[in-house]
Amino acid sequence: MFDHEIRWPTPVAMAVLVAMCQLAAETSGLWFGFPARPDWLWGLAFHAALRTAPGAALVAFASCGLVRDLFLGPTLGSAAIAYILVGWAVLSWRLLAVGHNILTTVLLAGVTAFLESLVRPALDYGSLAYRLMDRVFFVSMGDGLLTGAAYLPLVLILGLGPFRPWEERGGY
Repeated sequence: MFDHEIRWPTPVAMAVLVAMCQLAAETSGLWFGFPARPDWLWGLAFHAALRTAPGAALVAFASCGLVRDLFLGPTLGSAAIAYILVGWAVLSWRLLAVGHNILTTVLLAGVTAFLESLVRPALDYGSLAYRLMDRVFFVSMGDGLLTGAAYLPLVLILGLGPFRPWEERGGY
């Protein structure tokens, strides 16, 4: 089931491209003040981690989180740590997603994006986070729903040959 290896130039380059597109959408006012946004980098890391070994999956989460920090994050390291922490949970739950229907995978992507969206502001704001948790909870719920909905088109794009972040073991 997890007999794939990550082609590292592909997810890192895709993460940079996706982060630049997210940054362009943020600065152009595409969301019209709507507080929730899909986390395309989480979808990329989640998709790369579904079929690889646990060590490579955690590195994929860390690299996508670091790219998110460099392009979009207010605090360097908070998204990378949040991606790794929630990515660890994904590694234990991924048996629910792999081999089942796409709806289960989309649901797991949305739920884990929600968890990541809760952990990241807690790391950003520190002791102030508990005062903002009611607001962060509802924005994170919106992030999770939008990320789950955006995961399906992302899977279709990442299923194409040059964009696929993993390949069969020994298929180099």
